[in-house]
Amino acid sequence: MNASVLVVDDEAVFRVLAEEALSSEGFEVRTAESLKKARAEFDRGAPDVVILDRRLPDGDGIDFLKALRAEHAGGTADGSGPIVIVVTAYGDVENAVEALKAGAWDYLTKPVQLTDLVVKLRKVLETRGLRDRLAIARSSAAGPPMVEPKSAAMRDVVGRLASVAQSPLTPVFVDGPSGVGKQRAAELLHALTWSRSDPNAPFLEVNCAALPDELVESELFGHEKGAFTDARTMRRGLIEMAAGGTLFLDEITELPQRSQVKLLKFLDSMRFRRLGGEREIAVDLRVVAATNQDVKALVAAGRFREDLYHRLGVFWLTLPPLASRREDIPDLALAFVRFFAGRV
Repeated sequence: MNASVLVVDDEAVFRVLAEEALSSEGFEVRTAESLKKARAEFDRGAPDVVILDRRLPDGDGIDFLKALRAEHAGGTADGSGPIVIVVTAYGDVENAVEALKAGAWDYLTKPVQLTDLVVKLRKVLETRGLRDRLAIARSSAAGPPMVEPKSAAMRDVVGRLASVAQSPLTPVFVDGPSGVGKQRAAELLHALTWSRSDPNAPFLEVNCAALPDELVESELFGHEKGAFTDARTMRRGLIEMAAGGTLFLDEITELPQRSQVKLLKFLDSMRFRRLGGEREIAVDLRVVAATNQDVKALVAAGRFREDLYHRLGVFWLTLPPLASRREDIPDLALAFVRFFAGRV
């Protein structure tokens, strides 16, 4: 369904031109020349977006915005109601600031360029869609609730995760100091990728450093009955069980060289054999690898395969340490307090 837009402006020419421009871009457009008419349009059904002039014959657009915020718990960048973009006079910075404080998503200045209007609409709708997906992701992820970051660095991380979520088979390599949230990033990516299309998609994780060398391949690829002395039954590996979802390989640099070769072969073909098996099994999944080590140094030292480094690093994400994003600390602390208090 196309997004619906209500243009509220007392200038007839602008209403007509805006309606033509937005309709040609696929939006469903309604118009109103006053707040009274805008209220009547809302009674017919709330639009997705309101283009709202600040100065109208029967009142102030900011007052209307505040009323929408109260009625719909929205009309704002953090709410679920209609998106409101306020139109202000050219150079009227105070009005623009007031509109944003009142809860507008954004503002435009007159004279409004119709191309700018279309671009602005698409941008805010894309942002709203991302926030909706993040809300689902935060609610579906395990552990302490995810919080929306305030720091520019983490907002960039979330934006990049949302981008790669559109490609569910692309491998992702995450690095950063211990405790920075690499697994949480993997969980968020998984939720962003699958929360709408398949909320039951599997997310499996393994700490490669915790696996004895002799069991790594069995854990990852599974084994057939009789593949080795204690293999009394067939057992599926993590790769097979994560099919259609995400496999998170923490401390990937601790994998033995032999296992690195087999993992690379799997990533190249998305096929594998269980230990002791002859049949190739094809699966689709995303592999997210993580490390707190200097991978380039390990490659140079011959401890991590360069070809695997490049294969996993199709999409590379570095998580900044908490010390460099202090504005996120209060919300994170509160989230952890609430989480652990609920478990007491």
